[in-house]
Amino acid sequence: MKNGIGVITGDLYKSSIGYERGLPYLKSMETVLKNLEHLDMFSIQQVDIFRGDFFQITLSEPAYFLDLAVYLRSHLISLSDDIEMKYDARLSLSYSEIDLSAELKNRSYFEDAYLLSGRGLDHMPKNTMMIFSSKIEKWHKSFSGPIRLLDYIVSSLSKPQAQVLSEIIIERRINALELSKKTGKTQQNIYKLIDRGGIRQIFDFLENSRDQIHYLRR
Repeated sequence: MKNGIGVITGDLYKSSIGYERGLPYLKSMETVLKNLEHLDMFSIQQVDIFRGDFFQITLSEPAYFLDLAVYLRSHLISLSDDIEMKYDARLSLSYSEIDLSAELKNRSYFEDAYLLSGRGLDHMPKNTMMIFSSKIEKWHKSFSGPIRLLDYIVSSLSKPQAQVLSEIIIERRINALELSKKTGKTQQNIYKLIDRGGIRQIFDFLENSRDQIHYLRR
């Protein structure tokens, strides 16, 4: 299997609009990032916060980097009651492969992943919240289009739907009974949120994406 690096560069959505909104927003994101560092499932190698609302996450194992991106956004959306000004993050995902047999080139491979991700965020189209880029053609073709559709679905989530989705990603399964206990919602309500919000489709997409990532890295 080829060695790769996944990078997620993020910027909190409209975090500078008003002190009352901005401060708790930034604190919420800082807490999320600190908690993520202790979760082995995402294989997070490093988390950098460059200023309060700008961050970069490096993953040593990219199999779950789409799960992580969706988790970050759904968790943020679940924290806000304001539909028009909900918490969210603009995310630029990139993937690069590393040739371990060429030690001197390793630095350039890493730098390439960071540059791709950062530039993607800088040039992200208006009304877009999540994009993917890679100089490896098969990766770009496999994920750039589907992630645009995934972006649309995640952006359309309500607060309750986002809460359920974020829990599902952490648990890696859909279990209505456990979700009911954690969220305080009835199991019937859980099923409605899953079926009407496209959550099941997102979960299936993430499952299939992990298989696709393993295939591409062979």
